[in-house]
Amino acid sequence: MKEGTPAEEHVPRIRIERATGADAMGLREVQRETWLNTYVNERSGITPNDIGWYFDSFKKAFSAESLKRTAAELQEQKSGEAAFVAKEHGEIIGYAWAMTSPIQNELGALYVLPSYQGRHVGTDLWNQARSIFNPALSTVLTVNRDNAPAIAFYERLGFKPTDEEVASGLTFPSGAIFREMRMVRPPEVEEVKE
Repeated sequence: MKEGTPAEEHVPRIRIERATGADAMGLREVQRETWLNTYVNERSGITPNDIGWYFDSFKKAFSAESLKRTAAELQEQKSGEAAFVAKEHGEIIGYAWAMTSPIQNELGALYVLPSYQGRHVGTDLWNQARSIFNPALSTVLTVNRDNAPAIAFYERLGFKPTDEEVASGLTFPSGAIFREMRMVRPPEVEEVKE
């Protein structure tokens, strides 16, 4: 090494890889932490107790049965479906779940831990998710109406809000209602008709 040249620091890299059954708990933990950070506020009326109720009582997301079911879904991803995880030092910091069908592509979930947001992890997960998409089809997703940062992120990716409200049917113990809307991204290429 030349004098005056700083030693190259080891910078941990965030890796995006296909999710496996072993990632079930990490996905749930990322989702819960993201929900706590995103949805608990005065505007939505959602409380930390509401989030606890959702994961622990309503969804039973951390029960052995639920984790086993999620692990099986991750291990046996069907054709036209893929889940990807973002990992740093082997720990899951984000994930995306994507599906495609003959009529549309769907981004079913995209979560990134709050401390990693703004570091391109969401964009990297999106790019992996769209690797399974048919570029000749529109891509849809649902997002909470009160989640302005997520809506802005999806708009940067080319999604447009629609007037379509998606009935989640989710009312928290506090009385707060989880309101979602659909966003659509147009096809990337025109479908060739023969």
